[in-house]
Amino acid sequence: MKLAIVGLDSPYWPMAFADSIGRIGGHTLVAACDLWRRDREVRTQIGAGPWEYAETRKLRLVHSIDAVAAEADACLVCTRNTRMPEVVEKLLDAKKPVYVAKPVAIAIDGMRRILAARERSNLVCAAGQTARSSFALRTVRRLLAEGRIGEILSMRVTHQHGRFADWNKDWWYTDPAEGDAFDWLGWYVLDGALAICGHRIARIAGAARRHLASFGDMPDLIRGMAELDDGRVATLEVHFTVGGWGISFVEVEVVGTRGVIRAIGPAEEVVVLSDKGAERVPWDRGKDPLDLEIDAWLRAIGGDGSPLLSLEESSRIVAAAIAWKAAAREGRWVEVTALA
Repeated sequence: MKLAIVGLDSPYWPMAFADSIGRIGGHTLVAACDLWRRDREVRTQIGAGPWEYAETRKLRLVHSIDAVAAEADACLVCTRNTRMPEVVEKLLDAKKPVYVAKPVAIAIDGMRRILAARERSNLVCAAGQTARSSFALRTVRRLLAEGRIGEILSMRVTHQHGRFADWNKDWWYTDPAEGDAFDWLGWYVLDGALAICGHRIARIAGAARRHLASFGDMPDLIRGMAELDDGRVATLEVHFTVGGWGISFVEVEVVGTRGVIRAIGPAEEVVVLSDKGAERVPWDRGKDPLDLEIDAWLRAIGGDGSPLLSLEESSRIVAAAIAWKAAAREGRWVEVTALA
């Protein structure tokens, strides 16, 4: 399959997507589309201009959706959050399956546009990277499926992402119009809760503070309490204030009727606590998390299985993140819009 990366004005993702396609193998990355962004708009995000990026990876550089649709069979999208819905919608309308970088959308209307375009096209559209693809959460989900702690009663999901105060001030992440940590990092803990129990978050409360970051009023520490549609409760935490302190990408505690499962760094293991004592279980390894997701998307395009995260599940994460932000600002419980 011929693939293209659409959008170069996003830190991390243009490189991560290209590297992942190379590791997966069996498909050819043929083009990069800069969406008519100027050299500086791209350079400030990835440290190279569009031509340099394309030449380094031996790709054809194109500028428009029409041009990239003529080059590729499927596309991986990464651009500013506010541009994402329009780009994904146009690609789906051009009959191109899409893998889109999280958080997919930062507004309900944008998510609805993507859902409607997928419905019109009947194509595979997936999003990520997720928390569920991490080694820790893959291990936790296996142990839960084996019934190791009985019925799930409650859970805590934590994500850490370094220190916002240390980020490049030229990145568009510092622009409040592009969302904040509720959107791009809340994605991980909300996905973690969804992946653990499979239920939609019905309502959410939260609080957020800016401790170390100097970017306006953007928070770098977020906490929340979520009530799922079956009445169970999840505690959610996003730490954007930490240095190299050994906190894992995702940390989880699940309380069940017959025990507790904990995945807490820096040890690369899961601990099962029960009447039998403490059992240490090494992480399930295997395919790199991003490779796992993109490979599942590619296989789904070919009719083999489904994406790791469905677009419907993505819409629930987006809606919950938006409600969480409103809840923290307004100091009350907020109902989560049901999109799918």
